[in-house]
Amino acid sequence: VNVVSEGLEEVSVAMVNVRPHSLPVEALNLIDQGLGSNAIVRQKGDGACIEKKGVTVTPTVVGKVKEWMDKNMNQLTLGGASSTELDVEEPMSMSPPLQSTSKQSLEQVPLPPSQDLAGYSRTSKGSLHIQSILTTANPQLSSHVLSSLLTGSPGPLSLMTSPKSSYVIQKLITVTPSPQLQPLLSIILSYFTQLSLDSSGCRVVQSMLEFSSPDQQRSITSLLCNTKTLLALASDKHGTYVAQACLPHLTPNPTALLALVNSLLGYTAMLGQHQCGTFFLQRLVGVLSTHYPGSGAACLLQEDILANLSQLAITEPGSRLVQAMLKDSQPTTVVRVARWVVENVKAVIITKPAVYVAGAVLEQIIERLDEEGSWASLLDMVVQGFIGPDKESSLRQSILLTAALHPVGHLLAREVVAKVNYMPEEMKMDVMRVLASEVDRLSMDKFGCIVLKGLAESVI
Repeated sequence: VNVVSEGLEEVSVAMVNVRPHSLPVEALNLIDQGLGSNAIVRQKGDGACIEKKGVTVTPTVVGKVKEWMDKNMNQLTLGGASSTELDVEEPMSMSPPLQSTSKQSLEQVPLPPSQDLAGYSRTSKGSLHIQSILTTANPQLSSHVLSSLLTGSPGPLSLMTSPKSSYVIQKLITVTPSPQLQPLLSIILSYFTQLSLDSSGCRVVQSMLEFSSPDQQRSITSLLCNTKTLLALASDKHGTYVAQACLPHLTPNPTALLALVNSLLGYTAMLGQHQCGTFFLQRLVGVLSTHYPGSGAACLLQEDILANLSQLAITEPGSRLVQAMLKDSQPTTVVRVARWVVENVKAVIITKPAVYVAGAVLEQIIERLDEEGSWASLLDMVVQGFIGPDKESSLRQSILLTAALHPVGHLLAREVVAKVNYMPEEMKMDVMRVLASEVDRLSMDKFGCIVLKGLAESVI
């Protein structure tokens, strides 16, 4: 740019050297310092220049700018490089300033007075400090810290739901003998639902379930058998993890599992269609089918799910629950779901979650073909349901063709034709005739091509 000053000749100045006249001198010095020290470049293979990363230069500035820089650089050192609260100073009366956040340096710093521990644990520095000195080798210290947190201000409920202080309590649970955890357990039992639904509190409850004594674990898991509590936890994004963490402790007790299932009856459709609820139900189905197959609790839960099959199978969370139930269920369950697929085949081929249920049924039937002849009959029933006429089609074509040309149904059609080698020869020829009658139409359709490719791969 051209710069003109009164009484002087016009001169040309490069843009990089132009500065706003309103900036203070200290700021101008800082800009020049940055330009002089950080403008380090290296050449890429294509000739482009990239600033060199990781070069840190301490600015040499004076006055108010220097004071501000010194203050915030000091806070950055104390709080870590990722701290975003540079202008917030922690109370200096709580603990001497830490020169490093390393474990070794933290262990050498004395704790603040007992009455200040609760507030101190809610700070980044305090949380790391307290965690670093808690070990199983010093139960007296753990007991002292726990007692101070439970009786200090803010109260224990606030500490358990605050991210940084909750880490301290979780560490205390792992290093404190279980009898000394009884006061903490009493608070958890009193506020079980509130803690379980909190992003930090749920981790405290899970830690208590993992590291407390068996009697303490039972006192927590017994709360889950209450219908209101169970529904609140299982349908919450944080609570579902607590509910699932209770299951391993309920597994050795079939009576407790039966009570849990009874509290769920009538609500599996609601939970099964919920993104969080389905995770809990799938886990419960797995526990029952693995440890108590054919038990009363397992049958009651499966029956409640099957009674709501039409609602569950057409939603993504519900479909996953039905598929989980099919994996290790009794033969009667597979038969009932297969019959539902055949009776609702037109709705199934246009609903993606239901398509995956039908595919899971086919897999279960194929896996059981060697057990007895009745499974071959069930496979015949399912396939006949697909190759039968589509009464709603103006072309009176097979349902298999309708599915093969559908954006969703072709996924199931491909699964059916991929199983032709497991079918009796007559049924196999029926499937081949249906596809051959419209092979040109299928080959010209992007979904039909996928089905034909699946058939080709299976017969090679």
